[in-house]
Amino acid sequence: MNSFVNFVRVDGTLADNRPLIDRYGVKGFPTIKFFRGSKYHSTFTDERTADNIDASVRAILSDAARSARRPDGSFDVQANLPMLLKNLEKM
Repeated sequence: MNSFVNFVRVDGTLADNRPLIDRYGVKGFPTIKFFRGSKYHSTFTDERTADNIDASVRAILSDAARSARRPDGSFDVQANLPMLLKNLEKM
């Protein structure tokens, strides 16, 4: 299964972005925040290397895949339909 990861750059020097920066407590730049869907997940605090960022993204995706499954391991298609449709549109 392919997973999609979007990266969004927010210019912290623009006044229009101030509410977003304040909302998520960004104090310095660059700051890396992870979201699963539209929900805040965590802030990246490790050394900024490609391997560390890759490992963090993979862990979040793995956690998301596990949480999308029922206790018996089956996938609840109905509960995950919006996400599935969004991924199909991207493909």
